[in-house]
Amino acid sequence: MRKTTAGVAWALAAGWLFGCSFSVAAQERSAYREAVEQADRLFQGGNFRNAAERYFFASQATKERLELARAYIGLSMSYLYLKDESAAEKWVRKVLEAAPRLKVDVPDYPISFVQFFGRVRADVFKESSLPAAAEEEIAKTAPSAPDVAAAEKSEPSPVKTSPPPDSPRPSEPKGKETRPDTTPEPAQVKPLPPAAARPQVPAVPKVFRPGGRFQVMFHASNWTIDPVLNIVERLVRDKIGEEILNQVDNELRTKYFTLVASGSEQALDFDSSGSNFGLEIRYFSRGWGGTFSLGLAFDRTTIRLALAGRVMQSYTNGTSVEAEANGALTTDLSSTVLSFRWDISPASRLTPFIILGLGVTPFQGRVSYEYSGTYDAVIFQDTISGGEEKTFSELAEEQEFDMIDVFVVLQLAVGFDIEVFKGLTGVVEAGLWDGFYLRGGLGYRF
Repeated sequence: MRKTTAGVAWALAAGWLFGCSFSVAAQERSAYREAVEQADRLFQGGNFRNAAERYFFASQATKERLELARAYIGLSMSYLYLKDESAAEKWVRKVLEAAPRLKVDVPDYPISFVQFFGRVRADVFKESSLPAAAEEEIAKTAPSAPDVAAAEKSEPSPVKTSPPPDSPRPSEPKGKETRPDTTPEPAQVKPLPPAAARPQVPAVPKVFRPGGRFQVMFHASNWTIDPVLNIVERLVRDKIGEEILNQVDNELRTKYFTLVASGSEQALDFDSSGSNFGLEIRYFSRGWGGTFSLGLAFDRTTIRLALAGRVMQSYTNGTSVEAEANGALTTDLSSTVLSFRWDISPASRLTPFIILGLGVTPFQGRVSYEYSGTYDAVIFQDTISGGEEKTFSELAEEQEFDMIDVFVVLQLAVGFDIEVFKGLTGVVEAGLWDGFYLRGGLGYRF
């Protein structure tokens, strides 16, 4: 039951974090990729008109600048070979709107298209009324110009790329005995029985002392989901791994515009860790003899899900890139948890207990990754490296999905409370806190 509860909580959290964030983008990339591949085949076969239709469809299926430029180049080349220079010029201008610093050179493109592109580019810059400073600012914010390293030299040949991707005893004074009240009422005088026959009330145990209704405790915890990491490991690994591969591919495509992905591989190891500290105020309605208490805790928790290993991307031209990568999903949670605790043998100095808690926390965090590797182009090698960090809100905005604002905290644990000295207590507990945790605390009961 405990593993199932933790599993459901983490599956929902991890599924929300990663599954939703990539669904829309994945659909768009799939439609774009399929359209571009179809258009390339049509172009190579000389069917320029149908190729133009598929390139246009691809341009409607993406919002990425480089992908738009890729589709627009295909459109302009198709219309150029259809002898429609006005349409070809229109799409060259679209290319320059999407990627102002894009360069088209021989031998990566046919010389006729290179010359045509150059003429339109010169006209566009001549028509521009922006001052030089503004043009320079545009150049700084625009994507880097792709330098294509390997492409077929035969005409026609459009450039190929792939998309990025918790009954009381009365309190008595210590050390005193309580005897029955034998004071006779005025109208009912009765002789007292012999002393030996009089019932005696046992002395109150030492642990039962006045007060003990409140406890204030500071605690710290170590947190992990390693015992149940199979629930979220694959989901987290696949999604972060895919994001790293997309970033690697993006970097390469800014240099080698003709690359088309043919397969990918990732060997990433998963790990989880976390820490927690906080303050708890607990109320024992029946004092030291009560078995039930109600607590309110204020916690600060850091959770880290990490990946480290190798990723590899291969391309249709026989080249490949391999990189060592690591990524992490880190959350910083400030939670308020209401807990119910049941003590076993509260009269003892060592008191086992069971605790059940439920709370909420504003959901905040960040995703980060970095990589370093080598692109093997058979005849030469190129070093690549990079990384990125973004908040959950930025990720949600970029991937166009709704981000939840509040995260539910579920606590289920067992532990023991030991009285160290006159109300000073130590607490040790272990269990579920949307994961597995081990906690130690020190409190004072008064």
